[in-house]
Amino acid sequence: MGDQNGTDASSDGSTDADVFARISDAVFALDREWKITFLNERAERLFQRDGDDLRGALAWDVFPGAVSVLRENCDRALETQRSVEFDFHHQPSDAWLAVHVYPSESGVTVQVRDVTDRVQRESVLREREHALHRAYKVIADNSLSLSEQIDSLLSIVREEVGTEYATLSRIDGDEYHFEFVDAPAEADLRAGDTAPLAVTNCERVVETNQTLVLNDVEADAPELADRAGNAEWGISCYLGSPVVVEGESYGTFCFYSLDSRDESFTDWEVTFVELFSKWVSTKLEQQRYVDQLAISNELYEVTRTITSSVIEQTNREDIEAATCTRLAEASAYACAWFGTIDQRHHQVVPRVKTGFDDPFDESGATYDTTEDQNSPIAEAIRTESVQIVRNLRESPEYGVWHERATENGFDSWAVVPIGHEGVLYGVLNIYSHRPDAFTNQERTMIRKLGELVGHAITAVQRKRTLMSETVVEIEFGIQNVFDWKETSDVESRPITFERTIPVGDEKYLVYGGADERGIAKLRTAVEDIATWDSLTVISERGSEKRFELQLTKPPVISAVAARGGRVKSARIEDGDYRLIVQLPDGADVRALVDVVRESYPDTKVLAQRQTSSEQSSEDRLYPNVLDELTERQRAAVESAVYSGYFDWPRNTTGEEIAASWNVSASTFHQHLRAGEQKILTALFPPNEESESTSDAER
Repeated sequence: MGDQNGTDASSDGSTDADVFARISDAVFALDREWKITFLNERAERLFQRDGDDLRGALAWDVFPGAVSVLRENCDRALETQRSVEFDFHHQPSDAWLAVHVYPSESGVTVQVRDVTDRVQRESVLREREHALHRAYKVIADNSLSLSEQIDSLLSIVREEVGTEYATLSRIDGDEYHFEFVDAPAEADLRAGDTAPLAVTNCERVVETNQTLVLNDVEADAPELADRAGNAEWGISCYLGSPVVVEGESYGTFCFYSLDSRDESFTDWEVTFVELFSKWVSTKLEQQRYVDQLAISNELYEVTRTITSSVIEQTNREDIEAATCTRLAEASAYACAWFGTIDQRHHQVVPRVKTGFDDPFDESGATYDTTEDQNSPIAEAIRTESVQIVRNLRESPEYGVWHERATENGFDSWAVVPIGHEGVLYGVLNIYSHRPDAFTNQERTMIRKLGELVGHAITAVQRKRTLMSETVVEIEFGIQNVFDWKETSDVESRPITFERTIPVGDEKYLVYGGADERGIAKLRTAVEDIATWDSLTVISERGSEKRFELQLTKPPVISAVAARGGRVKSARIEDGDYRLIVQLPDGADVRALVDVVRESYPDTKVLAQRQTSSEQSSEDRLYPNVLDELTERQRAAVESAVYSGYFDWPRNTTGEEIAASWNVSASTFHQHLRAGEQKILTALFPPNEESESTSDAER
């Protein structure tokens, strides 16, 4: 780099001194005795002395803070005759300097650049990289539970953003639940504490679903400064990001301090918080999915065992008890109880309870649904739909149910209406310690479970009617039911309804007989009555015409069937309707009377008696034949018999019956053939010898 006196001229006539003067870095030259022979203006400022005083001075006297490192590298450059680069911290100026030493025969030229900004940036990047590495080790450690990971992350992120407090909180209605807390030991804040959401800055985060940055709460958001969370707790700065699970606000991932910040939150700190709030959101969503999958699997198993149990039960009480027992045994639920409905007094009376640590106080076990029309039980009865209550312990408006939840630690409550074909038997109540229980698929599954139990109760009641030796017989009388008036002196024959057959989906086929005038009246009724779908004349014999009447959700017939009963006989004569139904012994007769009167207000109960169950001659000869048939098989056989399918010539084809059922012909024939096979096998059982011979021949 020329002689060390800095006077050599370059090709354009400039001296080294002129060149070095234009360089923005500090440059100085040392001879082999380490005396300064040249320095530019930048170097004078670096040494904080005049150049004339420095020329000839020993470098180590001028640069005392760098004696060892400078001398070591200058010696190495002279010895190797290769340039040397190094950084060091110059304490007098509190600056980081990048030094380049260029050797020559006569000494060295030293170039010094202030790289404090670069070093600080690199330091910040290393710190950030270290924070990311610490966080990654936590989230990648599969041996840690999610709770342990969140605890560790709160500490790491809090240290990175430089606040005193860090929390992950869950929002439940108007309540703010501190689920995870990283705070000073002397702080009066612990996980599990709650506060009204309205007193916190987090309410703004939840409302906007955006990160909120307050370097100075009072200056940046004066409208929030008076909130108790700021004014009373003394929060001066705040950084919070939303936690979103399955598209809904779960809570906030937030950091705050009581002392004022010297510097504003940086973009990096905001990004760091947002990055891990999103990670927490994702993990909570995954955890919820895993939990729901486990609950669904368990609930599926519960449903399967209940299905097996109810098939084995012979009465309604055992079905209800088995259902409550299986639910209470499941880890997802705490307890269950079944309440029957007293429609006359508008009351629900618990009678089956499982899983409660303390027994029901029977003196207070009756709850009037008319007292609080907004109660979940009243709503479930009124709408016949599943009702869900969460955060039950924080809901004093539910009275005794809130008290019971507080005593037992219940967080969620499901009320499932149990019924079938328009008849409500009662309500199944299920409790859970999980605050987010009964969501989405789980709610659907308990609704289907309710339908299964309702169907099972109906089935055992119907079977009870078929097999019972005694039944309750009720005779109803309804005058001028269809407002029919005779316009001729010739009276029409009575309209008789001989057989009512359920064919599924709350549809019924009614077979009977009437004369021409009766058929005309029935056609008029089909046009006027919404539940009467169609009328078909299937055969004629003299003046009598045989008909098939299709009904959908007929209120009286549905109510009788749902209670396990049957229509014994029905007829319309001179406009008056006479109906005799049979119910299982012990059935709720008054409830049925109420249903009939809802449809026909002028109904009179002409008789109510307990009588022996009447069986047909076939039933007496072969009492177990029809019991072996499924409901669909029995309906297929009865439809074929009463529609004239077995007559010759046939009055009705299989395709026509299938159309009445609203199913394919192949489906109807499948049920019919299966029913015929069982009946014929029962009538003509193969003997053991014939079976053995047949097996040998095969």
